[in-house]
Amino acid sequence: ITPRALAARACEAYSLDHPEIPPWDDFTNCPLLQGKFQNERWDVTLGTADTGIYTYEGSDRRSGSSIYLSSREVRGTEDRPIYTFRNGDITYSIAFRSNDYNTIRLEVFQGEQRILNELLTRI
Repeated sequence: ITPRALAARACEAYSLDHPEIPPWDDFTNCPLLQGKFQNERWDVTLGTADTGIYTYEGSDRRSGSSIYLSSREVRGTEDRPIYTFRNGDITYSIAFRSNDYNTIRLEVFQGEQRILNELLTRI
């Protein structure tokens, strides 16, 4: 582990009543990535629906199936935030490096088992 990795501040999500965050500020100390990303199989759109609510829209380019989810869950560090979206026992995690807003890692878990691990690029 590098000294920079040790110094990276953990992501924290804040609610409106957090005493140190003005109401016009973001509700996480980690960067929020928005936009459209894809690879040969998957399309993902990331955005916001409301203050502090992050959105995920994913579609399978082969089958045409899609899902729309929203969440307030963020973890990871300021250098590598991870936004998490849940649908029953399926968890969708979007990770990216704060120095590269053009690439995301999409991981999908069913329970504890990872069933998908893909890199997608901004379109």
